[in-house]
Amino acid sequence: MSNKQTIIQYIDKYKPQIGEQNAKLLTEYMNKHQATTTEPGYARTYTQVKRLKAIMLMAKKPLNQINEDDLITINTTMKDRKMLSAKDYRTTLKQFIRLIIKPQNKTLYVDLIESDYLRNTTTKREKRRLLVDPNQFWTQQQVNDYIKASKDHSKRQLAWAALWLSIGCRPKEMFNLKKQDIEYIQNKNTLIINVPAIKSKPRTIALYYNEAKAIYEYIQPYLQTLKDQDKLFDISYNAQKKIHKRICKQIKLPEDKPTKFYIARKMVLTKFYRNNDIVKATSMAGHEQGSSSIKHYVGITKDDLIKNEKVSIEKKICPNTNCHYENEAYETNCIKCGAPLNQEQYKALLENQQRDFIQTQLELIKTQIEKDVLERLSKKARV
Repeated sequence: MSNKQTIIQYIDKYKPQIGEQNAKLLTEYMNKHQATTTEPGYARTYTQVKRLKAIMLMAKKPLNQINEDDLITINTTMKDRKMLSAKDYRTTLKQFIRLIIKPQNKTLYVDLIESDYLRNTTTKREKRRLLVDPNQFWTQQQVNDYIKASKDHSKRQLAWAALWLSIGCRPKEMFNLKKQDIEYIQNKNTLIINVPAIKSKPRTIALYYNEAKAIYEYIQPYLQTLKDQDKLFDISYNAQKKIHKRICKQIKLPEDKPTKFYIARKMVLTKFYRNNDIVKATSMAGHEQGSSSIKHYVGITKDDLIKNEKVSIEKKICPNTNCHYENEAYETNCIKCGAPLNQEQYKALLENQQRDFIQTQLELIKTQIEKDVLERLSKKARV
């Protein structure tokens, strides 16, 4: 008996409990899960199917029709049962949502995948993933100093610096680029970078005009030393990291400016999302529309995730009528008066302050009344 037959028998066994529709969903999930390159083993699929069966019993409805209230029920049930593997169950549910629900209902997929209740059992609804802090980004002068120091180091390092600070690739994607993945169209001043599949699907990044021309001038001397099939950066991660750290120290990069390789991706992707529509920006970033990673880079609404619209990072206006200070989008409290920037939280704060004020006034009135009564009783006693 094959492992696949074992899973099918398991689904048939619990069909009366989970229902016909859920049984079909489990079978569909089994086939799609096996088709993914990262999950080739049936043993892993069998574990995933068992977890989904348990989640279906908690939800008590077809799993492709669940909503956020059902997620709350599922999380509450896991919390009540004190399930130590609750995180694994949520991971499996997210995989189900991506493979089954997303192709059927993209709007529902966005609603569910963004829900805090899909993350852990204690996360509050108000908690949201914060934006990257632009204060950590390198200044233009620091970028120029890094490129200049890289040029003095070697042609290869100059090519690294130019691409690293311009295309927003993940570190592993940078190390897997080949010479043939880069094309410069001179008559259109366009630089094309074909990024191989690592964490996301293969994608194309396009840079234009002066930026493209300048980057190509930086990388061309090094490209001429390579063959088409050669890796662009045939060097280990740790070796490149040592060179990078040495240059950061050489240009005296301040301590509050991160030096990890990922800082360049954050800087570039923030620019991508500011300057392009969602479809183009997500394509060049290697994100999926609806991915929580997008909210890490821009202040974006659920509607924006499924529409082809440009997104801008707007300032947060302090709700305090005596302040109205313009705060950066990543701030949670006004840096001038300290008031919560979330309207609901600020409203709750005002209500608490009003409640405390009323309570104080009632206590004062009560004290005054008691004092008046004692004075009257005292006068009567003298008479």
